Amino acid sequence: MNSDLDANCIILGDRFQVLEVIDNLVNNSIKYSPIGSEISVSLFRKPGVNSNKIIFKVSDNGVGVKPEDQQRIFSEYGQTENKPTGGENSSGLGLSIVKEIVNWHNGRVWVESNPSEKPGSTFIVEFPAI
Repeated sequence: MNSDLDANCIILGDRFQVLEVIDNLVNNSIKYSPIGSEISVSLFRKPGVNSNKIIFKVSDNGVGVKPEDQQRIFSEYGQTENKPTGGENSSGLGLSIVKEIVNWHNGRVWVESNPSEKPGSTFIVEFPAI
């Protein structure tokens, strides 16, 4: 795993819920990536004058998320045809929980992925900063 973490990022929110978001996104990247592939994690203040947003990103080289599935995966049971690479099960609830927690914290979450052009996905969470 590769990481780039800015220690000056402070989020106003429930520590356990924010950790659940991080845990879910990192675990999904591991679950849907080939064994031994690299996963990158970054945390930084959004660039710009007086920026009050913290960005958390998880990028992988997995199967990716088709453009037509990118909104659906954040709804309850919003599964795709993608199967975990290690044979694990998926309930389709994890990303809907992520979205709920992020919404409660007045943030937003989305995925950037186009598997027809490049393998992998980047999940991005934007939280308000203190």
